[in-house]
Amino acid sequence: MGEQYACRADHLARVLVKPGERGPASARRVRGATARWERLGLVEQASFLTGEPPWTWLTRAGLRQVGLPFRVWQPKAWMLAHVAAINQVRLFVEPRRPGARWVPERELRLNPGSRPVPDAEIHDPGGTVTAVEVELSRKSTDRRRRVMQDLVAHYDSVWYFASVAAWDAVHDASCAVPVQLTDLVRIYPLEEC
Repeated sequence: MGEQYACRADHLARVLVKPGERGPASARRVRGATARWERLGLVEQASFLTGEPPWTWLTRAGLRQVGLPFRVWQPKAWMLAHVAAINQVRLFVEPRRPGARWVPERELRLNPGSRPVPDAEIHDPGGTVTAVEVELSRKSTDRRRRVMQDLVAHYDSVWYFASVAAWDAVHDASCAVPVQLTDLVRIYPLEEC
């Protein structure tokens, strides 16, 4: 939760599964855990959109408790769809990459250096580093092309998880990648995560 800025209750249900259990944790377990954390002053929670599960995020005390060096993040409704999509991708990718480490954007922003900062990096045990980008909407063609070209210049591979609305624009940007680097870019449908 702290690494990903915030977590929606349905995503927490997937995180709170006990070893040996199948499927997500019950809504009751999620509510109990978040209520307990809130009483301890470790989290805050709120609902932002009607019909959407509530969100939970760490307070300053919560960040200290789990040893994360980040600033407290206050959710903004306009950012939550992107945060939810990144959480969805992380929950999809991590079980399929045993031994790999997901490095979230928040951690990457602590020491950005001169390279682009993607939504996440995946560090595989063999040393391969993959940039992960999650795209929900169309952006300017020039900007998307620049970002993609920067990413392929700095990473072993680049994975885009694109919504239906963003698919054509992401594909278009991939066509502008130099031919010798096109094999580094993979585009996956976000809706299948």
